[in-house]
Amino acid sequence: PYTWDGSNASTYHYYTTTVPNADATTFIASPVSQPSNLFFSNLTCNTVTLNWRNATGGAAGYLVLQSTGITAPDTNPSSGVVYSNGNTIGNATIVYVGSDTTLALTGLVDGTRHHYRIYAFNGSSSSDISYLTTFPLSRSVTTLNPSAPVANAASGIDLTGFTAEWNATNCAPNGYKLDVSQFENFFDPAVSAFTFFSESFENNLNSFTLTGSGSAFKSGNSLVTETPANSPFASQSTYGFGSAGGNTVLTSSTFSLASTTSTQLSFKLAAFNGLEATDRLFVEVSPDGGTTWYNTLTVTGYSGASWGYSATGIAATNYDGDSTTATFSAQFGSYSTVQINNLPAVSQLKIRINMISDATTEWWIIDELSVTGRVSSYVSPYSNFDVSGTTQAITGLSSNTTYYYRVRAVGSFFPSVSSNTISATTLNGSPEISNPTVTGVTNNSAVLGAEVVSFGADATLTERGTVYGTTSGSVTASSNASAEGGLSLGTYTQNRTGLSPQTRYYFSGYASNTYGTRLTTESSFITWSNAPENAVTGLSASPFSGSQINLSWDAVAVPLGASQIGYVVLYSQDPTTPVFAGVNGQGPVAGANTSIATTTTSATASVIGLAGSTAYQFVVIPFAWNGTDSATIHYLTTGATSANATTFGSINALPATNLTFNNVSCSSFVLNWKNGEGADGVLILRTIGATAPNTAPSTGVSYSVGNTIGNAQVVYVGSDSTY
Repeated sequence: PYTWDGSNASTYHYYTTTVPNADATTFIASPVSQPSNLFFSNLTCNTVTLNWRNATGGAAGYLVLQSTGITAPDTNPSSGVVYSNGNTIGNATIVYVGSDTTLALTGLVDGTRHHYRIYAFNGSSSSDISYLTTFPLSRSVTTLNPSAPVANAASGIDLTGFTAEWNATNCAPNGYKLDVSQFENFFDPAVSAFTFFSESFENNLNSFTLTGSGSAFKSGNSLVTETPANSPFASQSTYGFGSAGGNTVLTSSTFSLASTTSTQLSFKLAAFNGLEATDRLFVEVSPDGGTTWYNTLTVTGYSGASWGYSATGIAATNYDGDSTTATFSAQFGSYSTVQINNLPAVSQLKIRINMISDATTEWWIIDELSVTGRVSSYVSPYSNFDVSGTTQAITGLSSNTTYYYRVRAVGSFFPSVSSNTISATTLNGSPEISNPTVTGVTNNSAVLGAEVVSFGADATLTERGTVYGTTSGSVTASSNASAEGGLSLGTYTQNRTGLSPQTRYYFSGYASNTYGTRLTTESSFITWSNAPENAVTGLSASPFSGSQINLSWDAVAVPLGASQIGYVVLYSQDPTTPVFAGVNGQGPVAGANTSIATTTTSATASVIGLAGSTAYQFVVIPFAWNGTDSATIHYLTTGATSANATTFGSINALPATNLTFNNVSCSSFVLNWKNGEGADGVLILRTIGATAPNTAPSTGVSYSVGNTIGNAQVVYVGSDSTY
């Protein structure tokens, strides 16, 4: 030590008596460089692996600091201090000290930004350890939100509930959220989709704020010299929003998707004047009002790519609550529509669109942005219902009803996306009923019935009866329901009236108790057509030959409630009157000693195959029907009249043969022939000129010489063999 006047060296006065001494060694030289190329692998909700390259020039080891949240580690380690895992330096914690270049970390907090700084050092003890503190290797990563649980089949299903089950998932410190709905997609399909957020970009921004550079509202069409040439800048209305030669960021206002499902962000996208792979559009989603952002979808240009709104490509992905973006390169298509599906059902959602273009002539253009979805429909109180374990008893449900459930793991900050959906149908407490029956069908009624097999979960019925409709598969418990009146087990029937003619009906029996109503399987029947309004009149019978009698009658009009009139022609040998034994709804049946000649829709008939010289009686029964189904046949059997006729005698003789002309002169000749065996005589017809006789004589008619038949004249009737 010394003293002096502060300015003149000549005044120095040293104290040299009993001067103390000490010794020390300088720290070892710190490394000349930091490690490099830090990257992350095995990233989950609570783990990550850090990988880096050794420092150039070598290092004895590395110290890794970790901080969470917004701020990176803010304090460097001090040379001469030996640190251990778990020590704190500033706002950070030491997570590694060693010589490896790989660090696997576990037990991290899900959905959290983790910052890392890696310092190279030399030495090993407090006497020589030296840290390189300039430009430490730094990078950050956000752990994933919890992964979706896997929902399993329900157990313990009974009349009014079941137990929902699912597998545990990592990073669910706050348990699980459970939804139960009567709709598979957790919304009522009868309620229309709703638009929760939109932006039309009509020369202003109503729902977004703008930062960055290179943006402009675009209207009209592109120039002929641009690509795509003369393509509209707006997909609808007048304007679209564009970005070129800069980095344009659109950040939406906060909006709520709480109590929504099946949501979708969608907007139109066009690219002009050739976008390259370095030109990119990012879409980010924030579930917490802008604190945390997840890069969800990216579209990149490629080698001068251009497209208008008329392109058909869709860049679509599901929101999954992490920053592993789904990338769509123009190398593989033109993406005129961008979609992100299943946005989180949170109350403070934000959207951010970042458009990057490296040339003032290369444009991204977007338009007509909307967020649509459905309002959720849940079974109270199971909407976002808190569960601490992996099972939950669901109670208070209706019997014989299908329900659907899904779960989400609740992380430290955000829930996972929803699990798969599981369906569970509560037991049917309604009565058991079977065997639908139908009898006594008419044109306007039928006797319907069924069999109640058990009371179900109740001790009695509240009602039983039948239902019907006219469309297959559409019969429900409210389809023309009518209670039969009984409340016991067993079979029952009831007459259902007021039906329409020739109509196909589908029906079921039903039985009800306090748990509900159950139907039998569906059966069917068809009613008769309305009956003909009058019996056949004007019936006449005429013999035609020894084996045929022809009939004719007045046609019967088709009644309302029918499509066609038909006739059943009956006959019997005189003196027996024909008897009809058919029944409505079935094909015709002949009674005793009666035959059916034919069934026809014409008002004439030829009855053939009859015996010669035999008297017959005939009756014609009219019926109405639909023309195709015999079950609709409705006969009119009253008022029928009969007609009779006798067939001609049988001709068993052989024809004449050996006809010759003899003694032919200018004015006469002689005909000779041989009479056929068994013939009583012959009739000779004559024509003059080129045409032979063209009409045969009619059976049942007696002809005389001089009569005309067709173009010929009768010249002989007799039993001789010469004329």
